[in-house]
Amino acid sequence: MLEIIAGEVVNRIKIHHAISSLKRKVQETNSIKNRVAHDIRGPIGGIIGLAEIIQMQGDKNKLEEVLSFISLIQKKRKVNFGTCR
Repeated sequence: MLEIIAGEVVNRIKIHHAISSLKRKVQETNSIKNRVAHDIRGPIGGIIGLAEIIQMQGDKNKLEEVLSFISLIQKKRKVNFGTCR
C-alpha cells in the first residue's frame, strides 16, 4: 500500500515539474511574440505614413520626392530585416 502511495506522489511530482516547464515555455514564447510584434509595428507604421503622405499630395508629388520616399522605405526594410550591408 505504501509503495502505491509513493508511486502516486512521484508521478504527481513529475507532472507538476512538466506543467511548470510548459508554463515557462509558454511565457517565453509570448515574450518573444510580443517583442517581434513591437519590432514590426514601428517600420510598418513608418511605411504606411510615407504612403499616406504620397497619397495626400496626389498630383502635387514630384518624382524626386516619391523616389526619396521609396528610398526611405527600402532603407527601413534593409535595416529591419537584416539585409543592410
